[in-house]
Amino acid sequence: GGCSWRALCAEASRELELLAALKREIKACRALWSAHFDLLSQLDELGQGVSTMELVEDDEELRRINPLEAERHRYVVRYEHAERAHKYRGDLALAIADLNAGKRQYSYLRRQALLADGEGGEGAAMAMCPVCHDEVGPNERSIARCAHSLCTPCAERIVARRQLRLP
Repeated sequence: GGCSWRALCAEASRELELLAALKREIKACRALWSAHFDLLSQLDELGQGVSTMELVEDDEELRRINPLEAERHRYVVRYEHAERAHKYRGDLALAIADLNAGKRQYSYLRRQALLADGEGGEGAAMAMCPVCHDEVGPNERSIARCAHSLCTPCAERIVARRQLRLP
């Protein structure tokens, strides 16, 4: 009886040691994979930064290009030009719209911060609650992390009704 119990404990200890070693190896593999992924991403970005684009007339001309040469350049067939230009203009319009939305949000948040601090100038310390439409002074309002400003009674009613916290 006692001998098999010791053998079982010894085997369990060896298994636990193997599991610990396996966990260390997996952790090292994950770190290696992450470093490799970062390196490949950086190489791809570098490749995109130094590659050139060339316009070719048709698919036949594209097929005649040496594969080694094709790796160093990005080739665009003439009929793709209009499509790529259209996509670029669309991407640019979206980026400009995102930038403008970010600017408006920043401006709004800045005004809210000034109102909260009472630094908005003459009469600027008063704001209107969007729920009850009463004028609210800087000491009578609650401002959430999202910069929504409510009078304290309205904020408390919302929190109580929805069982939420006003951040």
